[in-house]
Amino acid sequence: MIYKTLSTKIFAVSAVTMFVLPLFVSAQAGSAFCTRLPNIDSRIDQRIASQLEKLEARQDTRKETLEIRRNGRDERLLNRRAERDTNREGHYQKLEERAETEDQIQAVKNFRATVEAAVTSRKAEVDSALADYRASVDSLLASRDSQVNTAVDVYKNAVRAALDKAESDCDSGVDPSSVRDNLGVDLRTARDQYVADLRAIEPLGGQVQV
Repeated sequence: MIYKTLSTKIFAVSAVTMFVLPLFVSAQAGSAFCTRLPNIDSRIDQRIASQLEKLEARQDTRKETLEIRRNGRDERLLNRRAERDTNREGHYQKLEERAETEDQIQAVKNFRATVEAAVTSRKAEVDSALADYRASVDSLLASRDSQVNTAVDVYKNAVRAALDKAESDCDSGVDPSSVRDNLGVDLRTARDQYVADLRAIEPLGGQVQV
């Protein structure tokens, strides 16, 4: 199934991005921190942007894979229906060949009409149920993507606020070492909140089949 690894992949994003950033900041020399802050800011933005591109690519790949699998199932369903239609037609022809009287001929016609009406009704029921199920699956996936994207946006905004605060503190003459330490704390807080938000999203698990 293409969905059960989604949570693992999402947490991979947090592991690569969120856990690295505080360590990256803490490794900077305190006395030169404010001087290097613009470069740190740029590199953090680049790392986050890179991870978000990967997340979006995975979401797109999941959608494409879902579409391919659905198309394959639709094609197999059409083939099975075509085969059954052909078999029924052969059965009708045999009955017509055996019919000799007008009553027998009419009985075959009535039988064909009854069977075909039932088949048409059954196809419509199956198609409707399949469409409803797929709409439900799409709704589940869209809801999960929305929750993940919301968590990502909250994290991005928290990181941006932390960086802006660090820049403001540097401009205000706050000790560079303190600015560095405070930024590291703020980034860890943003990371922890992001991980908590992701864990709060209910996993799809067995809810989804293609």
